[in-house]
Amino acid sequence: MEKLVQFDKSLFHFINSSLSNSLLDNLMPFMSGPYPWLMIAVGLFLWGLYEQGRWFLGFALAALLLVSLSDVIAFRVIKPSVERLRPCYELNHLRLLAESCGGQFGFPSNHAANAMALALFVFFCFRKRSLLLILVGFSLIVGFSRIYLGVHYPGDILGGLGLGGLLAWAYYRLLGKYSKYFHSS
Repeated sequence: MEKLVQFDKSLFHFINSSLSNSLLDNLMPFMSGPYPWLMIAVGLFLWGLYEQGRWFLGFALAALLLVSLSDVIAFRVIKPSVERLRPCYELNHLRLLAESCGGQFGFPSNHAANAMALALFVFFCFRKRSLLLILVGFSLIVGFSRIYLGVHYPGDILGGLGLGGLLAWAYYRLLGKYSKYFHSS
């Protein structure tokens, strides 16, 4: 276990320090903020209404509930149980580019969990490869940004991505049992 923790810290230092440059220093705070989420949500909503019609409003509500559930499980259940400190509370040598370090505990990353939950839920519902690539790419960039900014270890991001993926799959399967609009496969 200690080797895994050391690898996680080494990878963190590589991403947080060795990859530093002015382009990423400006781009990564933006990618961790609310505007990319807003652009994804508006784009997805407009696409959905155009392509899918009125039933898409039900999907949008279901997606919002999933992201809220992902957020609560990561923040209220897992983080207090695991109690893994964020790198900005634990390490002396790091570049903290975020406005604040955030809460004391970082595993799993809420940003990564929420982004992946949305990405995979959209894919399960619509089976559009282009949407999968865009939204999973967004999830990975958001996760990378959290490491680059100094607020999460790579393991926190992987845990968040895994949690989001698992919740999306389970939620989709559950909805498929109770709604003709969500067909579980």
